[in-house]
Amino acid sequence: MSEEEQIEEILEEANAYNLRLEVEAAAEKIYGEKNTQFHVFSRIDAYVRAYHEIINDYE
Repeated sequence: MSEEEQIEEILEEANAYNLRLEVEAAAEKIYGEKNTQFHVFSRIDAYVRAYHEIINDYE
């Protein structure tokens, strides 16, 4: 499965909570900030982290 397909699956899960846009925005922010500083996050890592942070706050 490609990176884009994996990201789309994460966003589809977030959409079930009506939080797709929030997860996408948070993931891109995480990806940009962490990679500028440390160069350790893949885009998938950033999306997974954003998903868990936002969904946990939501529940």
